[in-house]
Amino acid sequence: MKTTNIIIALIISTTLFACNDNTVYVDEKVESIKGLDLEVNLSEVFAMPDGRAAALVNPNRQRYGSEAPYTIAVMDKNGTYILSETFFLYNKESYEEDSLTASNHIYITSSGEFFVKQHISNLECDAIRELNKYGDLIYQDESSGFRRNSDESGSSVFHDFYTKLDSDEIAIIRMNISQTLTSEYCLKFLDNYYKESREWKGSRYDDDIEVDDDKFKAFTYKIETEGNFFCTNVVSFDNRIILYNEYYPGNIVNDDEIELQNDYNEYYILNTDGTSVNSGKCELPIIYVKHVDDNIYIITSDIAYKGTSDVYKWCITKMDKSGNAIYTSAIDTYSLLGNITIDNGTLMIPGLVKNNKTKRGAIFLLDDNNSGTVKGKIELDYNQYAVMPCVITPDDNGEYDIFALVQHDYTNSNGNTDEISGKLFVYHTDDLRKLQLNDH
Repeated sequence: MKTTNIIIALIISTTLFACNDNTVYVDEKVESIKGLDLEVNLSEVFAMPDGRAAALVNPNRQRYGSEAPYTIAVMDKNGTYILSETFFLYNKESYEEDSLTASNHIYITSSGEFFVKQHISNLECDAIRELNKYGDLIYQDESSGFRRNSDESGSSVFHDFYTKLDSDEIAIIRMNISQTLTSEYCLKFLDNYYKESREWKGSRYDDDIEVDDDKFKAFTYKIETEGNFFCTNVVSFDNRIILYNEYYPGNIVNDDEIELQNDYNEYYILNTDGTSVNSGKCELPIIYVKHVDDNIYIITSDIAYKGTSDVYKWCITKMDKSGNAIYTSAIDTYSLLGNITIDNGTLMIPGLVKNNKTKRGAIFLLDDNNSGTVKGKIELDYNQYAVMPCVITPDDNGEYDIFALVQHDYTNSNGNTDEISGKLFVYHTDDLRKLQLNDH
């Protein structure tokens, strides 16, 4: 793993903040800024359990046909970062041109391993990459979308979902969809024998090795669900598994005669032995499911219903790890990101507000105890550049480090202005409100 120390001292003698019509000059010794020479996508920066941040980085926005090289940057608040081994994912832009979208996520296990999952809308395909805590690629696999199977009982299709457990095992949830629009789920565990048997060829595994059921641990079981529940994402925590139907554009499945229409609001919480812990339906479509400080947070939105709008309804539902609801809090805004931080009973979540086609980063503050009451909103602007917070990290001194994306004006490969990419910076402040432009 190569270590790159990038500490760019940005000397700002008269940084201007507008707050309640008062001019505030910020002392650079107090409000320090560190620049990281990393260009990232806003949705591909993730909070780590130890207070650091991780981001998927495509060096120089490179692409090789349908694939693009990526590395994971693990970033410290002091402005240093380390890069993982390079691995390849499907080129997102090639899918977006075909009206399909790709979402990339990083999951960090309790042992410090990284599990990268790429999901293509329409259940076209999934790709997973597993890296150890040193950033070495140790496993990769791909599910090539629907696979059709025909027997005496009729025709059906399969789709596999992967998730990494805290036990360091990979759980594979196979969805079996019949033409009668019913589905069965079977959970299997991938053992180390199968992972170690994959042949490494250069920078790629030999993908011609087929998945053999003998390479799985012996026990498999069916997961009981109700009605026509069609899973689109799986996450795990504390050796539990959550199946849910997550909303994102293009997530309507069409396969010959099979068309799956989701409400995108159902979830199932399971033990790893297949027994049910809890299940339910949210009022709005599910956008994210997160596990923070031994609780489950489900972020939902009516973005699926309202089309193009400057303001959507977003809700945060907090549950204990058994799925018992603690509160649901509603926020009217353009979007909420998935990185949640809890500090002394306050939930902090970054997002974006939009006004007259101008997007601005924001931090929302909620009472995380029992009420979920919205305590405040801080809209950000920094030296006339749009600053979009991604990860908020409290320190032991009651101060904060904010990993933020600074938006740049440039065009992407499609010739459109890229509003969600930019360079990463780390801001340090003893008060989040010192970064504010307007506070409502």
